[in-house]
Amino acid sequence: MLSVRDVFGVAQVFLYLNPAQDKFHIKADGHIFVEVYDISGNKLKTNKNKEQNISAFGSVIYFVRVSQLETAQSQLFKVVKK
Repeated sequence: MLSVRDVFGVAQVFLYLNPAQDKFHIKADGHIFVEVYDISGNKLKTNKNKEQNISAFGSVIYFVRVSQLETAQSQLFKVVKK
């Protein structure tokens, strides 16, 4: 499980099932906004779901930005698709 803790130690976001096959999950308090980018920086999808289906994507590396709406903080993760 990959986790990132913000500078102030208040918010914690976990992203798991990495490497991912068909989907990955985000564990975070409150509401989130998720953006998925390819390695070139092209935005592939956005939504507010804590479960992300990436079955239609190729087997490469993706970047996932998770923004917590209550705190306006965002964190960036690297996800490997098998």
